[in-house]
Formats: sequence, C-alpha cells, structure tokens
Amino acid sequence: MISFTKVKPVSSATLQAKRIKPMRNLILFSLILALGVLSSYTSLAQTEVGEVSFVTSQNVYLKFNSTELMTEGDTIYIVVDEIEIPCLRLLEKSSISCVSEVIGGCDVEKGQSVIYHTRLKKADESDKNEDLFSESGEVDISVEEAEQEVGSVYNRQEINGRASFSNNMTWGYNESNSKRVARLALDVVNILDSKFSFQSYSNIRNNNNPSINIHEALLSYNLDSSMTISLGREINRRMYSLGATDGLHAEKRFRRSFVSLVVGSRPDTYDYSLNTKLFQYGVCAGIFHNKAQSSTTSIGFIDQTNQSFIDRRYAFLQHNSRIGNNVSIYASAEVDLYNSARLRLLYTSVSYRVSEKLRLSASVNLRKNLILYESFSEDLVSLLANDPLKSSIRFRANYKISNAIYSGASISIRRQENGENNFSNLGGYLNFSNFLGGRLSNSFSINRNDYFQYYSISSRYTRRFFDSKLDISPNARFLLYSYQSFNIDPFKQLYVGVDSDYSVKEGLSVSALYDFSARSGVPFHRFTVRILQRF
Repeated sequence: MISFTKVKPVSSATLQAKRIKPMRNLILFSLILALGVLSSYTSLAQTEVGEVSFVTSQNVYLKFNSTELMTEGDTIYIVVDEIEIPCLRLLEKSSISCVSEVIGGCDVEKGQSVIYHTRLKKADESDKNEDLFSESGEVDISVEEAEQEVGSVYNRQEINGRASFSNNMTWGYNESNSKRVARLALDVVNILDSKFSFQSYSNIRNNNNPSINIHEALLSYNLDSSMTISLGREINRRMYSLGATDGLHAEKRFRRSFVSLVVGSRPDTYDYSLNTKLFQYGVCAGIFHNKAQSSTTSIGFIDQTNQSFIDRRYAFLQHNSRIGNNVSIYASAEVDLYNSARLRLLYTSVSYRVSEKLRLSASVNLRKNLILYESFSEDLVSLLANDPLKSSIRFRANYKISNAIYSGASISIRRQENGENNFSNLGGYLNFSNFLGGRLSNSFSINRNDYFQYYSISSRYTRRFFDSKLDISPNARFLLYSYQSFNIDPFKQLYVGVDSDYSVKEGLSVSALYDFSARSGVPFHRFTVRILQRF
C-alpha cells in the first residue's frame, strides 16, 4: 500500500484564504429540493423494487425485500437506462423470492433492476393489511397472526448462487495476453430455516498479478420483521455515497420511517483488502412514502478518517419516489462539513411515461472534486485552489413503434467551469424483436471531447436454435476517429465477431466469444470462453 506523509489539516487561516466561495444558488436550490421531497407524496402508488437473482432457459428468478403485496400473473418491469420495460410475468412467489417467465422477447440478465407495481384495489374491496392496525396506529394483533393474515412464508431456507470460470485471450499488434477469471456469487436466505442469511460476491483473477477481490460478504440476522443486523462487507443501500464498509450494519424499520447505522472501515484503496486504518461510520434516518416502503426520503451524516485523522465529513440527502404509475424521481445531494460547508454534489433524475409507447427521462448532475484531506494531504492546497464545478445534463426518449420495433435517442452534455474536460454525446437505437426469426439491434453514437471526435455504428443479430438452448449472435461495429488538437489523420476501425451461449442442462451453460478488428491494416483477435453454473 502506498503511504502518504501524515500532514494535519491546513490551518484555519490558510483554509480561509484558500476556501472556495460557497455556491449560494446551488445550496438554495438543494434546500428547495429537500423541502419539496420531504413534504412529498404520501399517496404514491405502491411499488416494490428488486433484482434478477439468476436466469435459466425457462424461468427468471427474482429477489425483493417483500412479496406480500404481489399477485401471481401480474407484469414485472425491467429497468434499462432508467426506463421501465414490461418483460416478465409472475408465476410463483415465496416471502422474498419469485419465479417468473419472459414475455415480449426481452433480454434479462442477473443483477438487473426490476419493478413491480401493486394493482390498485376497487373501493369495495377489503384491505386486510390496513385492518391489522387500529386508528391510533397500534398493532391490533400479534406478529404471528399478522404473518398468517398476509399468507407469507417466513424462515424458509432459499439458496441462490452462480459460479463461473472464463478464459480471455487476445493477440495482435506483436503481443498476446491471457487472463483467467473465476467468480462466485452466493445468497443463502434463512440458513437452515433460521433468521440468519448470508450473501457474497467475489472473483479471482489470474494474470500478471493474481488477485482475489471480495466485493461483498455479509452475514445478516433478522431480529424480527422490522430490524436487521449484519456483519461483513456491504454497500448500504440507504447510504450509497459511503461505498463499501467492512463492519457492522443495522437498520430498524417502522410503519412510516426507518433508521440505519454503519460502523467499520473502508476497503484498502489499492487492493480492496481489509484496512482498519480507514475507519468510517454513517447514520441516516428517513421516511417511507408508500406501504411497500420503496419510495423514501432520507438524510444522514458520514464521517471518514485515515489513521484517526479526518479524511472527509459530510451530510447527504437522498430521495426516491414514484408519482402514480408514470413518473419516477430520484435526487441526491452531498454537503461537505469539514472546515467549511460546501455543496459537493447535486443530482436529480426524472423519468416520465407519456404513454404506453413513449417514455422520456432527464437528469442533471452538478458536482465538484472529491477532497480527502488526509489521503490527498500533500496536494491539499492545489486541490482546494483548483476545484472547478462540473455539470452535465442528459435527455433520453424511448418510443415503441410497434410490438416488434423499438427505438430511442439520447443526448448528453458535460461541461467544466474552467473550460476543460468538456464532452458531448448523441446516440440512438432501433431494435427489431422479430426479425428473420431472431432479434436485430442497431445503434449509433457521435462523441466529442476537447481532443477528438469519433462516430460509432453497431449491429447485432441474435437467434435461438434447438428449442432455445443455443443462442448465436453475429455482430459488427464500425468506428471513425477524427482528431482536432493533434496533427493525426482520421482513421477507421472495424470490429466483426460472433458470440454464442449453449444451455447444457438446467443451470449449466457454456458461452464463447470471438471478434476480429483491424487498425491501419494490423489485425487484432480476441477470444473468450466461459462456463457458468447456477444453483
């Protein structure tokens, strides 16, 4: 590990001279945003957010925080670039897991976000969940009776996992490389029908510098249906900006609010191993805007240190909600509190379903450099003096031309107040879900920065054979580079390849990928083979 010379924080007099003027307009905007979201929608439609646990040739398995409000036969949406696409039909469910089938010929991958919208009840329908509570808000029946009332299955062991091994080879330009990667993801819910659960994700890379990376390893215990205590490495979903923490995680949920706590240390900056010198803790509290507890607003405080000295100290605000079934809102803000108050980040995104065919989304991102006072102590003065505001804005539109034709376009612009590191992108796609017996996906983009501009056009055709056990996908991509700041002639690059995936049996698949490219007449090859076992 590279060590920095220990330098105590710059004196208050020096900081006063170097301090960046507060961004008053942005702070005012963030306060208005905070007031708006904190007073928002108590009557939002109920939704449940989950993710794809694993995929087989016949079914897709999903994981949610709770499934008690879900109804078999309903539609589940996948989230692609913040856009919801109807993709799955719910077949069976347990307390937190579901089995579904693909509808509409869409592609589903492990880890994708999914959203379920609870169907609104008719006025004359009874609401058994509401009957569980008295007018004063107190529980009228026992927890055991409540569990029987909603018909959920509790403390039943469920094991989901995936193990894979891949070998990647490249050769060309007078050199060759080989890299082998093994990955293991394991999720055991209610171990031996107890209240303990375990989840982990890790990989082993064997190339020039073999390494083992544990991205997640967490043992959890549910004291009851409203409180969870965990120990291990995790990125707390209530405090995404904190990053991964090795330590204690706890959360208590009430009917309309929650409190979350994290105490531990950050993984090592260079090899992602355990490093107790990077102590950090965070605490946050929030409110739920719906019964499914998927729409939330939270505010919190985070303190990060490096060898007992303050590295960063800040407060944050997060908001996530839906208005009806058509509008989704996400907002996040961070304010540094160490030595002076500075707005460090303000991000807002909105997605609007105009109709069954048209969806629109937009996002605004304002941020400054992340300053860690101890980690970057040797460069602290220059970092504080050179702290430009970066801003970016993005618009996206998706239009369903027909049941088999999908299209979309996007534009994004990034600017920096000192005029450096500017970037812009214009892109679009046109996909055919039923083209010559398969799927055809086409996309293009125009990208420009301070140094060069490049164009990209790509196309991929996918077709299934042998009762959908074998997928074959030939593809091609063309790039054209044009330099603006250097005396370099424009050049072209073409990638041509094919990849395949074969389902050997339930849960076991083998895939292979090959592509070829030529740059200035020099060939380059890439070949990858992967074995995947789901269980």
